[in-house]
Amino acid sequence: MCLDQADQGNANFAKFLIEIGTNPQETIKLPPTIQKCQDLNELLSIVYPQLHVAGTSTPKFLTERTILSTRNEDVSYINIAALNIFPGEVFTYLAADRICEEDEIDRTITNCYPNEFLNSLDPPGLPPFKVELKVGCPIMSLRNIAPKDGLCNGTRLMVVRCASRIIEALILSGEKFSNLAFIPRITLIPSSSEFPFRTTRRQFPIRLAYALTINKSQGQSVKFVGVDLRTAVFSHGQLYVALSRCTSFDRISVLLSKVELDSTTKYCLSQSVVINYVVAKSLLRMRDSFENAMELRRINMNTLLRCHCKEVTSKLGRGHHHQHQQYMATTKFQLSFYYWTLEFMLLFLF
Repeated sequence: MCLDQADQGNANFAKFLIEIGTNPQETIKLPPTIQKCQDLNELLSIVYPQLHVAGTSTPKFLTERTILSTRNEDVSYINIAALNIFPGEVFTYLAADRICEEDEIDRTITNCYPNEFLNSLDPPGLPPFKVELKVGCPIMSLRNIAPKDGLCNGTRLMVVRCASRIIEALILSGEKFSNLAFIPRITLIPSSSEFPFRTTRRQFPIRLAYALTINKSQGQSVKFVGVDLRTAVFSHGQLYVALSRCTSFDRISVLLSKVELDSTTKYCLSQSVVINYVVAKSLLRMRDSFENAMELRRINMNTLLRCHCKEVTSKLGRGHHHQHQQYMATTKFQLSFYYWTLEFMLLFLF
């Protein structure tokens, strides 16, 4: 990003960005020239004006603007809201999920994790099971499909045509700007998994790109940027990256939580808004750890029971059915007791 330092406004903006990157405090005061939005619809109407009007979405229009957020969940919600506003026919593409061949042999896994469960997963770096598009909407490539042609991981495109087996789109960034690209379905494997098996997903390697995560936006510059701060950023650097995507105070809009909107009135006399961005507190980490442990315990309960039963059957033999059933009941009680103990601790602490 290059700024004309002769312009006093640009100089003040550059100074403000430097202060964000070096400020050791837990709060940042936003200048009054940055517009504060009351809700998501207002943020969308400012960053993407006249989005509901047919013909508004052009390559130049989409290249000049974006919305940034901290979490993938928030980004997905914003993208769906923007797509609902944008006019046009909806094209829906469903993925084909399956467990890898090495794990399909184990019936314990395939019986406990049906396709409906695989479809509900949304691993990072993979397209969603259900992709909805409209002609003219922005998308982002999730894989290096054709680097020589400009179709790389992180490339933004605008959908031109939606076919059953391929998607045509115009490239919106880089040296191949406005070139036509063809995106096929491919089979993708998540880089990591919390489950005792690996999965594959055959889908178009894209996501909607009205909004991006702050980390994905690094290296890009736009004319208009909106920043969703309803979920606080994790560090000074993340806030710096979000605000430095633009080149002027008056082209940045932020969406604050209701609590922070109330504090806007409080700080109106001093013409500042205080944003608390430190969310990586030990208490939150502990709560997230408990919640993740509880979710995994729910999912793997049947798997653990089956593994225990198989082990006992091999040790006792087929003639000891009564002992087998007794051990199964005892194991189930122990696992249930452990699960509800964690549940009680979670409710008591939080």
